[in-house]
Amino acid sequence: MKAVIRAEYGGPELLSVQEVERPSPGTDEVLVRVRASSVNMADVDYLRGRPALARLATGVSEPKAKVMGTDVAGEIEEVGTGVQRLAVGDRVFGDLTEVGSGAWAEHVAVPEAALTKLPGAISWEDAGCTPSAGIFALQGVRDKRPVQAGDRVLVNGASGNVGPFAVQLAKHYGAEVTATCRTEKMEMVRSLGADRVIDYTATDYRALGERWDVIVEIAGRGGLLGTVRLLYRGGGYILIGGTGWAYLQAGLLGVPVGLATGRKMGMLMWRVNDPTDMADLAELLADGAIKPYIDRTYSLKEAAEAVRYLESGAAKGKIAIA
Repeated sequence: MKAVIRAEYGGPELLSVQEVERPSPGTDEVLVRVRASSVNMADVDYLRGRPALARLATGVSEPKAKVMGTDVAGEIEEVGTGVQRLAVGDRVFGDLTEVGSGAWAEHVAVPEAALTKLPGAISWEDAGCTPSAGIFALQGVRDKRPVQAGDRVLVNGASGNVGPFAVQLAKHYGAEVTATCRTEKMEMVRSLGADRVIDYTATDYRALGERWDVIVEIAGRGGLLGTVRLLYRGGGYILIGGTGWAYLQAGLLGVPVGLATGRKMGMLMWRVNDPTDMADLAELLADGAIKPYIDRTYSLKEAAEAVRYLESGAAKGKIAIA
């Protein structure tokens, strides 16, 4: 089978499509015929071996997993002994972050527990672009301080992988949504249903004198301390993505600052492939409540080009690998 391989940490120039042996499912594993995947910043970080501390898990001097790709959508072709929930022919999707990646290939063998069944109405590309970013957004808008009907919600960083899902989910739950992005991506964010879009290159939302019930922080520029005054009492701040300084503030100060001010604040405690959340994502996709904004679609042989495009910062929403 064909697979996108890299032998060492580095840039997209290290990626190549090679013929490798098709895997066989082990105990409690299934073999998936991959139909679609996507490119996440997590894939780029894994390619480049950053942050350095993560190499303790992924391989210190060289990557343990040579085949790239975390998001996967496809159909099951074989099942191993011990598999009980899934069967040959099932349509599935999932995030392979915790099981060694491998989605940028024609087949991948993964534990049954990493996959969720898909309704037939969902396209392969939509399914392949949803597992990682969709889970971040879903858990972000409803876990720490769940978004409710009538809330004023700010999504800071609405045009990347996670932001479009967060905007759509907040609207689905009945919120009034303000979203921030760069100038050239404003129309795209409006098309997602945002009630107001702020060009962060021209306007600092922190200087508007406004308050929100929930702030979903994906760009990570403001930091927790600069955000408390922007929240109504009883509101919430959830950090999904940002700088190291933003994570330090959220990790060390989220609980004490939240308790002192009557707000729920901190970073997202990500639960990859949470069964309930993944089932909810599949239902939301099938119902049309959410849909990934797919900027471009690349083939396996164009994976290096897809990574370069994501790193350029020009991408809007998701980049699919078909």
